[in-house]
Amino acid sequence: MKEVNCEIIQDLLPSYIDNICSKPSKKLVEEHLKSCTKCKAEFDNMNKKMDTEKLSSQDNQIDYLKGYRKRRNVLIKLSILLTIIVLTMIFLINVFNSNVLLDIPLYVDVNKFNVEYMYVKENKGINSSTGETYTYKTLEVYLYSEEYKDNYLTGSYKFLEGDKEIYYNIASKKLPKGVEYTCCGLETSFKLEDSIERIYIKDNKNNTKEIWNKSMKVQSEEEWKKWYIDSYVPKEIKDLYNMSYDNISISTSVWKDLYNKNLLNTIK
Repeated sequence: MKEVNCEIIQDLLPSYIDNICSKPSKKLVEEHLKSCTKCKAEFDNMNKKMDTEKLSSQDNQIDYLKGYRKRRNVLIKLSILLTIIVLTMIFLINVFNSNVLLDIPLYVDVNKFNVEYMYVKENKGINSSTGETYTYKTLEVYLYSEEYKDNYLTGSYKFLEGDKEIYYNIASKKLPKGVEYTCCGLETSFKLEDSIERIYIKDNKNNTKEIWNKSMKVQSEEEWKKWYIDSYVPKEIKDLYNMSYDNISISTSVWKDLYNKNLLNTIK
């Protein structure tokens, strides 16, 4: 066979290694490599270099796939978290829009409230330890403000033994959209311990207003019932509910309905 120039063989080596050369070229290269140590060394060197590049490429692909998996896992976790947040928000919105009161305190000014009525009531209790009956007094108070007549008003206070003053905290709660509150005012009861000297109403801006002190003359329950029926309740309501001094159990609802004019409109 005619000797082939080494440069031609070395030009064919890349194609031979990639197995893309023609059959005659492949045969020519193989015959030449059997007898030419120089080209055989070049062939081995090119093979080694290509194996290293291939390995490096595979490592890069593996690193890329690892990074991709890590990014994918992060995205999956973020998607799950976002889904939980969205579902929680939807749940809360549905709860807030349902027919329940939202626990959102709103400011009301206690200086705009008046005591519409107040009386002392005699109560009976039973001692849980001894079973004995005892009596105690409560101050029944109804507070009203024309400005807040359509608000859902709330009130609370804490009393510790030995306290001389009671601070009754008044606030309002927002009603859900579409829910109407047909009552007005705020009624509450205070147990009159011997130590109590004054009672105040208080708002969340720390404004206070005294509504009772120990020296005040306050109606008894019987006096209040007589005043309420004789001076306030219209005759048509007395007849409708058959109200008398001994039967006044619906006093509060009638009082609130009158202020809202719902009951009177119904009667008319």
